[in-house]
Amino acid sequence: MKKSGYWVSFFGALLMSSAAVAQSQDQATGIGDYPAISLLLDASGSMRTNDISDGTQHWWAAKDLSTRVLKALPRYPNKQHAFAYFGADQTKAGDCDLYLGQSIGPNSPDRAQGSINALNGIEEVDGKTLLARGLKLAWQQLEDTGGAVVIITGLEKDNCGGDPCAMYRGLQNSRDPGKPPIDVRYVVSIGTLGFEFIKRELKCLGGEVLQINTKQDIEPAARKITGLLKTPAVQKPTSPPEDPKLSLVATLNSPRGIASSLPRVTALIQQSGQLDIPVRPGSDTKVALADVSVKAIAPQAPGLETPKLMVAPDLTTRVELFYTPPKVLLRLPAALGTSETKWELKNTSTGQVLYLQGKKIERFLVPGEYDVSVWSGEAYLTGSFTAEWNSIVQKTIVN
Repeated sequence: MKKSGYWVSFFGALLMSSAAVAQSQDQATGIGDYPAISLLLDASGSMRTNDISDGTQHWWAAKDLSTRVLKALPRYPNKQHAFAYFGADQTKAGDCDLYLGQSIGPNSPDRAQGSINALNGIEEVDGKTLLARGLKLAWQQLEDTGGAVVIITGLEKDNCGGDPCAMYRGLQNSRDPGKPPIDVRYVVSIGTLGFEFIKRELKCLGGEVLQINTKQDIEPAARKITGLLKTPAVQKPTSPPEDPKLSLVATLNSPRGIASSLPRVTALIQQSGQLDIPVRPGSDTKVALADVSVKAIAPQAPGLETPKLMVAPDLTTRVELFYTPPKVLLRLPAALGTSETKWELKNTSTGQVLYLQGKKIERFLVPGEYDVSVWSGEAYLTGSFTAEWNSIVQKTIVN
């Protein structure tokens, strides 16, 4: 039988250590015996303009996940659910629209289908992101029952003026301690462009972050979410534990229109009292029951390194390496740049030349060494820069 494990991911120099590392195995597999779940879905405009790594639009990945969860709810007729979403069917430009698709109630087939109908009734994914107010609405549905809030989003920021952390603290502090508890159990990150924001800004919510990077990630995430309603079974005696394992996965996080391929990645697994073990992504590696760290190396990329990981018997710790093409912001001195300025960017590593126009240049590029030539009026300027994976390059071109 295949056994589930921990997921550890890092983006650039950022480590994502799943909350499951510090939780019991029941929690790590999503079994929570919650009386109800309140599902909050991001239907804002950014969900329509970005894709996950296999080319699926963020919105269709989030809708697929939501549909799978809602269809499974009648399996738990003694539990309840609510469904809310934000950012859809904008009434007018700039509005922050929030909708309650289904109020809290039993997981009957009719009510589950009603939530699916509300999801399918979303016509336009075009509005703003209002996570703080959405969190409040999802939370309020659980006031009497208690339960778990699940957020599905690809957000990079709350652009409706809300503070999700302040909202969460206020809701927790005002809750009657005699009532059943409410947890923000999962925040599902659709794609990786908003992942850094979610890990940095939403850690205050205390939930575990699940990631949807390909279509294959959708079904496991759906099982984890619906598993929150399961009652843990009495565990029978098990066979002796297997050695812990590490699984390395390299993921390309490339914005649309950038023809990048993953760099050639090698890694070293370092264990207490043992020599470094060289590995390549795509294989499971047995490790000793000890502190373990991973250092990844790739051409034109800063080294990615985890802090110490605590591995455990019978489990596979997944370490995911994210490689994003460099984002470059090029400017001229204020007196020179105009909308008619001509730019030539030559990648000296590949020979590729880009011809651009504008007061400034802001875009993702293929990693490499670049020479820059700029024509602005009678001025001619040159420069150069290095663009590495997982980096942001800001440079003012002056002779």
